[in-house]
Amino acid sequence: MSKIISLSSGDSPDKHIAQSFFHHKQTELDELFDTLCCPEDAQPQGVTHGTLFAIKGFNALPRTAHAIVYRLLCTWINPWKGKKFDALQGANILFSKKGSTTFGYYHVAQMKDDKGRPFICLNYDHERNIALLKCIRGEARLLREGTWLARMRLKSRKGLSTLLYFTLEENV
Repeated sequence: MSKIISLSSGDSPDKHIAQSFFHHKQTELDELFDTLCCPEDAQPQGVTHGTLFAIKGFNALPRTAHAIVYRLLCTWINPWKGKKFDALQGANILFSKKGSTTFGYYHVAQMKDDKGRPFICLNYDHERNIALLKCIRGEARLLREGTWLARMRLKSRKGLSTLLYFTLEENV
Protein backbone atom coordinates (compact mmCIF):
# COMPACT_ATOMS: atom_id res chain seq x y z
CA MET A 1 0.00 0.00 0.00
CA SER A 2 2.78 2.47 0.76
CA LYS A 3 3.92 2.18 -2.85
CA ILE A 4 0.63 3.73 -4.02
CA ILE A 5 0.65 6.53 -1.46
CA SER A 6 4.21 7.54 -2.31
CA LEU A 7 3.13 8.16 -5.92
CA SER A 8 0.86 11.02 -4.91
CA SER A 9 3.78 13.33 -4.30
CA GLY A 10 6.72 11.71 -6.05
CA ASP A 11 5.77 11.54 -9.72
CA SER A 12 6.86 14.22 -12.11
CA PRO A 13 4.01 16.56 -13.13
CA ASP A 14 4.12 15.56 -16.81
CA LYS A 15 3.46 11.85 -16.11
CA HIS A 16 -0.09 10.54 -16.02
CA ILE A 17 -0.27 9.19 -12.51
CA ALA A 18 -3.33 7.07 -13.36
CA GLN A 19 -1.20 4.47 -15.13
CA SER A 20 0.58 3.73 -11.86
CA PHE A 21 -2.76 2.41 -10.53
CA PHE A 22 -3.42 -0.07 -13.35
CA HIS A 23 -1.99 -3.01 -11.38
CA HIS A 24 -3.92 -2.32 -8.17
CA LYS A 25 -7.15 -3.85 -7.00
CA GLN A 26 -10.22 -1.97 -5.78
CA THR A 27 -9.57 -2.89 -2.14
CA GLU A 28 -6.11 -1.28 -2.33
CA LEU A 29 -7.57 1.83 -3.93
CA ASP A 30 -10.32 1.93 -1.27
CA GLU A 31 -7.58 2.06 1.37
CA LEU A 32 -5.76 4.83 -0.48
CA PHE A 33 -8.96 6.83 -1.03
CA ASP A 34 -9.67 6.72 2.71
CA THR A 35 -6.26 8.31 3.45
CA LEU A 36 -6.67 11.24 1.05
CA CYS A 37 -7.91 14.67 2.03
CA CYS A 38 -10.20 17.19 0.42
CA PRO A 39 -9.51 20.79 1.48
CA GLU A 40 -12.66 22.86 1.98
CA ASP A 41 -11.88 25.25 -0.87
CA ALA A 42 -10.74 22.55 -3.32
CA GLN A 43 -12.82 21.47 -6.29
CA PRO A 44 -11.94 20.33 -9.82
CA GLN A 45 -12.17 23.21 -12.28
CA GLY A 46 -12.90 23.41 -16.01
CA VAL A 47 -12.16 20.50 -18.34
CA THR A 48 -10.34 17.56 -16.77
CA HIS A 49 -8.72 14.57 -18.44
CA GLY A 50 -10.01 11.26 -17.10
CA THR A 51 -8.49 7.78 -16.94
CA LEU A 52 -10.53 4.70 -15.94
CA PHE A 53 -9.21 1.72 -13.94
CA ALA A 54 -10.18 -0.76 -11.19
CA ILE A 55 -13.47 -1.71 -12.84
CA LYS A 56 -15.63 -4.01 -10.71
CA GLY A 57 -15.41 -7.61 -11.88
CA PHE A 58 -11.91 -7.26 -13.30
CA ASN A 59 -10.32 -8.18 -9.97
CA ALA A 60 -10.74 -11.84 -10.90
CA LEU A 61 -8.28 -11.35 -13.76
CA PRO A 62 -4.53 -11.49 -13.19
CA ARG A 63 -3.08 -8.02 -12.51
CA THR A 64 -1.25 -7.99 -15.85
CA ALA A 65 -4.45 -8.75 -17.77
CA HIS A 66 -6.47 -5.96 -16.23
CA ALA A 67 -3.54 -3.55 -16.67
CA ILE A 68 -3.64 -4.31 -20.42
CA VAL A 69 -7.40 -3.64 -20.54
CA TYR A 70 -6.93 -0.30 -18.74
CA ARG A 71 -4.20 0.70 -21.20
CA LEU A 72 -6.63 -0.04 -24.04
CA LEU A 73 -9.21 2.19 -22.34
CA CYS A 74 -6.70 5.05 -22.68
CA THR A 75 -6.99 4.83 -26.47
CA TRP A 76 -9.66 5.92 -28.96
CA ILE A 77 -11.69 2.78 -28.05
CA ASN A 78 -13.06 4.53 -24.97
CA PRO A 79 -15.38 7.46 -25.78
CA TRP A 80 -15.14 8.87 -22.21
CA LYS A 81 -12.42 11.53 -22.05
CA GLY A 82 -13.04 13.12 -18.65
CA LYS A 83 -15.32 15.59 -16.93
CA LYS A 84 -16.20 19.25 -17.26
CA PHE A 85 -16.82 21.31 -14.12
CA ASP A 86 -18.70 24.59 -14.03
CA ALA A 87 -19.25 25.93 -10.50
CA LEU A 88 -21.70 23.59 -8.77
CA GLN A 89 -22.46 21.28 -11.69
CA GLY A 90 -20.73 19.37 -14.46
CA ALA A 91 -20.92 16.68 -17.11
CA ASN A 92 -18.93 13.83 -18.63
CA ILE A 93 -16.95 14.59 -21.77
CA LEU A 94 -17.28 12.19 -24.69
CA PHE A 95 -15.19 11.74 -27.86
CA SER A 96 -13.11 14.94 -27.66
CA LYS A 97 -10.93 16.27 -24.84
CA LYS A 98 -12.20 19.77 -25.64
CA GLY A 99 -15.51 19.16 -23.85
CA SER A 100 -17.88 19.96 -26.69
CA THR A 101 -19.88 16.69 -26.37
CA THR A 102 -21.27 16.01 -22.91
CA PHE A 103 -23.48 13.38 -21.29
CA GLY A 104 -24.28 12.37 -17.74
CA TYR A 105 -24.79 15.55 -15.75
CA TYR A 106 -24.15 15.98 -12.04
CA HIS A 107 -24.41 18.44 -9.17
CA VAL A 108 -21.14 19.15 -7.32
CA ALA A 109 -21.02 19.53 -3.54
CA GLN A 110 -18.64 18.84 -0.71
CA MET A 111 -19.88 16.12 1.65
CA LYS A 112 -18.47 14.03 4.50
CA ASP A 113 -18.19 10.26 4.71
CA ASP A 114 -19.38 8.24 7.71
CA LYS A 115 -16.11 9.04 9.52
CA GLY A 116 -16.46 12.79 8.98
CA ARG A 117 -13.83 13.06 6.22
CA PRO A 118 -14.70 15.47 3.38
CA PHE A 119 -14.94 14.53 -0.31
CA ILE A 120 -16.32 16.08 -3.48
CA CYS A 121 -19.66 14.49 -4.37
CA LEU A 122 -20.81 14.25 -7.98
CA ASN A 123 -24.54 13.60 -7.64
CA TYR A 124 -26.06 12.27 -10.88
CA ASP A 125 -29.61 12.77 -9.59
CA HIS A 126 -29.81 15.65 -12.08
CA GLU A 127 -32.89 16.77 -14.03
CA ARG A 128 -31.10 16.32 -17.38
CA ASN A 129 -30.23 12.64 -16.81
CA ILE A 130 -32.15 9.53 -17.72
CA ALA A 131 -33.40 7.46 -14.76
CA LEU A 132 -30.60 4.88 -15.11
CA LEU A 133 -27.93 7.51 -14.34
CA LYS A 134 -29.70 9.03 -11.34
CA CYS A 135 -28.55 6.24 -8.99
CA ILE A 136 -24.86 7.02 -9.64
CA ARG A 137 -22.68 9.05 -7.32
CA GLY A 138 -19.09 10.07 -7.89
CA GLU A 139 -16.71 10.75 -5.03
CA ALA A 140 -13.37 12.55 -5.41
CA ARG A 141 -10.46 13.44 -3.16
CA LEU A 142 -7.30 15.33 -3.97
CA LEU A 143 -4.42 13.01 -4.82
CA ARG A 144 -1.98 15.84 -5.47
CA GLU A 145 -2.27 19.40 -6.77
CA GLY A 146 -4.34 19.26 -9.99
CA THR A 147 -5.01 15.50 -9.78
CA TRP A 148 -8.04 13.87 -8.19
CA LEU A 149 -8.62 10.22 -7.35
CA ALA A 150 -12.29 9.47 -7.85
CA ARG A 151 -14.66 6.54 -7.77
CA MET A 152 -18.03 5.84 -9.32
CA ARG A 153 -20.52 4.38 -6.89
CA LEU A 154 -23.96 2.87 -7.35
CA LYS A 155 -26.69 3.79 -4.85
CA SER A 156 -29.11 0.96 -4.06
CA ARG A 157 -31.34 -0.15 -1.19
CA LYS A 158 -28.33 -2.07 0.16
CA GLY A 159 -26.17 1.06 0.24
CA LEU A 160 -23.26 2.21 -1.94
CA SER A 161 -21.04 -0.09 -4.00
CA THR A 162 -17.97 1.00 -5.95
CA LEU A 163 -18.12 0.26 -9.69
CA LEU A 164 -14.78 1.72 -10.77
CA TYR A 165 -12.01 4.20 -10.03
CA PHE A 166 -10.65 6.98 -12.21
CA THR A 167 -8.37 9.98 -12.03
CA LEU A 168 -9.16 13.50 -13.14
CA GLU A 169 -6.23 15.66 -14.17
CA GLU A 170 -6.64 19.40 -14.52
CA ASN A 171 -4.73 21.45 -17.13
CA VAL A 172 -3.63 18.46 -19.23
